[in-house]
Amino acid sequence: MRWGLAAFLAGCSYAPGSSNAADDAVSSDAIVDGATPDGASLDAPPPPPDVPAMAACPGYQALANGFPAGATYRGVSTRMIWQTARQACQADGGDLVVVDNATEAGAIVQLAQDPGSSPFIWVGLQDDATTTTDNDFISVRGGAAAFTPWGSSQPNGGSADCVLIADNNTHDLWDFVCNATQVFVCECLP
Repeated sequence: MRWGLAAFLAGCSYAPGSSNAADDAVSSDAIVDGATPDGASLDAPPPPPDVPAMAACPGYQALANGFPAGATYRGVSTRMIWQTARQACQADGGDLVVVDNATEAGAIVQLAQDPGSSPFIWVGLQDDATTTTDNDFISVRGGAAAFTPWGSSQPNGGSADCVLIADNNTHDLWDFVCNATQVFVCECLP
């Protein structure tokens, strides 16, 4: 289509500053029913590229209570240590989930079912290793998390530098040792 239009235009003569109006416009004989001689519409947008659009994070799903709007999720029921879980999420374009509110918490805990007996899921919060302060948790997005419903006597600090969310109706957060294995949820932001 582009070559046909280019060939058509190459055959037209145009002299800037010409006083002949016929030379400044394409001949009405060249346009038939709003299309150029090669059939391209003058009003149509350019065609989309030949490459199909791919999802930002393949295999992720939208949740009714996901946050922010457009976020997608993937539950992983294989137990991994926190860092390995994070790397698994990053490998397909996401990161460990950062829970932004109670409704999102209720939705994401349904995605990863522990084949063992642990009622906890890794989330994207970790004690800030760049400071000497204990219990200064930051999200994988950077900065403090807005939603931190800590469980009783939590966070308790020490070597418990990674965070779990309870798979129950309260969705409490618990700090825990990062080298423990847990199931997890990945999140892909829009």
